[in-house]
This record gives sequence, structure tokens and C-alpha cells, in this order.
Amino acid sequence: MASLINTLSVSDIKQCSKEELHTAFLNLNTDKQDIRKLPSNIRKIIIWITEYSKNNDIDLINEENPREKILSQLMESENLAELWIWNLVNDILTKDSTSNESELNYYKKLAYCDKETWLANKAKFLDDIASVEWDKTILLLKIDWFSELNNIYHNSWWDVILKEISNKLKGTYWAKGYEVYRVSWVTFWLLKKWKENNNFNIDNFSINDKELWNVDIEIRTWIASGKNVTFENASIALSNTNKTWEVKEYNQELEDELHSKWLDYLEWKNKVREAIKEWRIVPFFQWIRDNVRWEINKFESLVRLKEWEKVFTPWFFLDKIKWTGLMKDLTRAMVSETIKAMQWNSYSLSINLTEHDINDAQIYDLIKNELKKYGIDSSRLIVEILEETSWTNEKFIKSIERLKKIGIKIAIDDFWTGFSGFWRVYDVKPDFFKIDWSLIKWITEDSSKLEMVRWIISFAHNMWAKVIAEFVETEEIQELLIEMGVDYSQWYLFSKPTEELEI
Repeated sequence: MASLINTLSVSDIKQCSKEELHTAFLNLNTDKQDIRKLPSNIRKIIIWITEYSKNNDIDLINEENPREKILSQLMESENLAELWIWNLVNDILTKDSTSNESELNYYKKLAYCDKETWLANKAKFLDDIASVEWDKTILLLKIDWFSELNNIYHNSWWDVILKEISNKLKGTYWAKGYEVYRVSWVTFWLLKKWKENNNFNIDNFSINDKELWNVDIEIRTWIASGKNVTFENASIALSNTNKTWEVKEYNQELEDELHSKWLDYLEWKNKVREAIKEWRIVPFFQWIRDNVRWEINKFESLVRLKEWEKVFTPWFFLDKIKWTGLMKDLTRAMVSETIKAMQWNSYSLSINLTEHDINDAQIYDLIKNELKKYGIDSSRLIVEILEETSWTNEKFIKSIERLKKIGIKIAIDDFWTGFSGFWRVYDVKPDFFKIDWSLIKWITEDSSKLEMVRWIISFAHNMWAKVIAEFVETEEIQELLIEMGVDYSQWYLFSKPTEELEI
């Protein structure tokens, strides 16, 4: 019945009227040639009911009321797919009648079913885990590129792919004693109600279809085993790896490790929040040396967190607050303090902003207002665009243009490795290219990196932009950069970041 269930979809039944369903039941014994004249969804229903009747010993010829017999038997079924079919058919046939108490109990059971795959859903999964008091094993399977597959095949073939994935999982794991559940959009969970020392070989597979040809399905797997295994600790195993091929098993050591990590994140989140409130987020400044004039007229403003006598770099806290609302507050504090520091000197200062910051109208207004407040020439401020920028967003390009219109200079930070949308340079028209440190650090030892730097310098100068080299740590590197025509140099050869804006 599994294959027949998967030929019959929810939409096949929902598209039927009450009259069409009556027609389907009346045509159960009709000659196949006549059935072919009926609509596709009616044919599917007739074929399914006929096969169901054979498998359940229902005599369609001699039964006095085969329709009621079939519906009654479907309603009593323990198979969730069959219950769903009963629900859909019965709902159409009895639209004008009220459900009795017995039917309401079956509707409750239907709440356990994922109607797209005919598999049990998360609610059923959680109930089943709670009901098993002895050793059990949970496998979580996550389908990689699920969203991308849906985007590509959504209209015509997505249902086919989803059903084939479900069939594959059922065919592989039901025989091994696992119940299969579809818990969310991209994940399927498997539960075995006893623990065994299995060799978990979870293989990727392909879906073959004469129209689709071949679709590769990649799976990631996590395992949790034992008497006290829960949805939560299986999820802990899930959160600890992103490798497609890896089978990751939950254990107490893993939970302790992640708990410690969570406490560290929580501690830094609180530290940053308090530092923002108490104005302890401060800029430190590093020289940017002009290689043409042999002078210091630019600085980079770098975020630091002060705590008593200690000073923390972003390495300690930035990734730990990335997905919190504190990032915007951190940016606002740095923008205000950096522009404020420009009022007593004539230096140019650069500040790092993300794509999200640049698109944020409030951040733009803050920059504009702070420049006006302190009477700062906007051309002295340089916005360095961080490397994770996508560059394909039209809104982002317009936001850059908005900054340039008020005179702010633009620099592309970590140029080369982070700049994937290379062709968009012409749209941005940056004033500076900051060469990625990975090229500069080994420039005297790797001829390919040397040639790459030469090419970037030529490219930038042809666009009337200046070149800044970071990670200049030795005189040998500096002399080579001057020889090649690098306009500015930065790093520890000249200065470490300091709180005071002075030379």
C-alpha cells in the first residue's frame, strides 16, 4: 500500500466535490477503459480504494454498502496515512453534518500526521519518546540543500522529490525497527524503542525519475541513545556539527562542553551590554602611514571593550553577540566615539561597518548628525566595508551611494578573499582598497602572492583609488610595498592600536 498511498496526494482528494466522490465509489467495479475517461484525480482515488479493498478483504461486488464499509475500516485504522485519507474523504461527503464524539477522537489522532508525506509528525514523535521508559535510540536526519531543491523544483516536481525521500527513508529504516517522523521542513527523525549497538551507516542517495533524471540527496545525521534520551539532547548533538558526512553521537561530555560554551556566550553578552551602558566601548586608533608623503594622516578606529585595567579586542566577544540586538548598539557607540575623536585634529579616521549597518537608515542618520554636531568635514571619515558583504544587493549599492553623496570615503576591507562580487567594484567606485592580510604577510616568501598584490595595485590605480596594505610587520615587506607603489601601510611596524589619537 505504501506505493499507492504515495500516488494519491492531499490535493487529489481536496479538488473533488461531493458528487465526484460519489462517482468514484459508484465506479469501483467499472471497466478500466471507462475509468480512463474520468478526471485524473478521480482515477487515482478509484485505483487506491480498489487496491485498499483487496488488501483488507472487502468484497466490492457482494458488499451491501461498500462505501460505508471502506470508510468505517479506514476510520479504525492505526495507519496515519489511511486515517488522513478517511478524514479528507469523510469531510467532503459529510460537509453538512456534525461530527460525533467517536469521530473527534480520530481527528485528534490525525493531528499526529504530516499530510505532505503521510509520516508521523513532531507531536507524535514527542509523545512516543515520552511513553518509552526503557533504552531507545534517536536518529536525526537533516536533508542538505532542502530549500534549494524546493526553489528549483517547487512548481512541478517538489512533491515527487519529497515523497521519494520519504519512501527511501521508510524503505531503509522501517525494516531496521525504526519509526520515521517528519518533524520540520528539513528534518526527519527516527526512533527505535530499544537500544542496540548498531553500526550507523547513513548513506546519501539519488532520486531517479524519467523526467527529473537524477537528483542527489545529501544527509547529515545525529544520534542519541539511552534510557533518558530526549528531543532536547538529540538536538544538542545536532547543534555540534555542520559536516555533511559526519555521524555525531550525543553524550554527557558533549552536553557539558556546549553548556560551558553557552555560559561563556551569556557572560560576554552581559559584559558587552554593561560596557555599552557605562560607555566602556571605546575606539583604539592605529596609524595608517602615507608612503608618498612619509607622514601619518590617517588612522583606523578599532573597537575595544574596557573592564577595569583590562582591554578586550573584538576577538573575545564579537562572534558571541553577533545574533543579538547588541550589535547595533555596539556600532552606534563606535560611530559616535570615533567622530567625536575627530573634533580636535585634522586626521582622517576609518571605521568598519557591516552590510547591515550600511543599509540601516538609523546608522546613516547617526553618522550624518554626529558629523554636523562636531563640525567635521565628512571627507575625513572613511567607511570600511567588511568582507562578509554579499555585494549583489541593489539596496546595499544605493546605501553606499547615499554615504558618498555626503562626502564620506569608501574603502573595501580585506580585498580579494572577501570580495566575491568582483564586478560590483565599478558600481561602488571605492576610494581605497585594503589588501587582505593573507597576501601581505607572506609576500616576501610566495611569488604568487607577490604577483597578486601587483595586479591589485594596478587595478586600483586604474580606478583612481588608493591602496592600503595591512599586516606590515617588517622593513623588508615595507620596502617591497613602496617599490610596488602601495599608497599606505598599516600594522605593528608603525604602531599598535592605542586609546589616544596621537602620533
